[in-house]
Amino acid sequence: MHTNYVHAKERNIRALKSLDQGNFLAAQELFRQNAKEFPGYKTWNNLGMYYYTQGRELKSGKVYNADRLGIHFLTNALAEKETAFILTNLGIVYDEVAQYGDRDDTTALKYLSLAFEVQPDFCHEYNKAACLFHYEKYEESCSILMRLNGVTNSDAKELSHELKIKVSLLYSILYAKGKKYFKAYIRDMELEKELELFDCFVLTYSCGEYEHARYFLNKILEETSSCPYAEMAADCCLRTDYKNRPEDLAVYLSGYAAESRYLLKKIIYNQEYRKKKIGGYIYRPRLYVPCGYYGCPVPEHHSPEF
Repeated sequence: MHTNYVHAKERNIRALKSLDQGNFLAAQELFRQNAKEFPGYKTWNNLGMYYYTQGRELKSGKVYNADRLGIHFLTNALAEKETAFILTNLGIVYDEVAQYGDRDDTTALKYLSLAFEVQPDFCHEYNKAACLFHYEKYEESCSILMRLNGVTNSDAKELSHELKIKVSLLYSILYAKGKKYFKAYIRDMELEKELELFDCFVLTYSCGEYEHARYFLNKILEETSSCPYAEMAADCCLRTDYKNRPEDLAVYLSGYAAESRYLLKKIIYNQEYRKKKIGGYIYRPRLYVPCGYYGCPVPEHHSPEF
């Protein structure tokens, strides 16, 4: 039994190294062999995470979507052993599924809440708060964030710098969405130094700092060929650029947005339509995502042992 475990562990390490080196077909075969020869929650979890994140690759080089197959193996892993790690993986998967499918599907919240019950640490608590925010349960999300925001370094070493930044960002956006959820609170704008450009844009836009938001929007457009949520970008431009004509703004943004030029013009010319689109916009804060694989050798990933 010990020999089998050592063999499975070594194969898992080789699979993770292949994955890190971009040799996806080799990683896929190693994960599959492990799950076949040593079936169990760890090998099923790792194969499921691989299929969901990388797809299924054929020897011809073609890659197919394997989301359902990934969820199948993750669900099997959970059925054998309910761990916070597997629950978090399923929560993250279903959170992504909800973004592109049924936005009202609360499966992700169920799994992330269970992860916190099984292992009540700060990372799982933040993920629960972020997921509550996704479903517009702002008061519940706020109460968790207020508690996390009050945690001091002496209280917990687990509240990492990265997690503190995530908590502060989401807390600030909640404040911007409606002061009724709690008394006036917002981090000073030094927080921006710690955030990615898109987060800075969302934060300043949410706080009504449109000139500041336009600065970050311009930075985004300088560095990338895509601009998420063109409705927000168009609205920000309209609020801050009084010289250009609406059609010029539509042309300016259409090259960066996934939406068509026609839709952007419609957003700009039809104020009520634009307000409706912006009103329906839900910012989805990033979850605190672990590596997802058992036995990951990178210390910063805090992966459970294989």
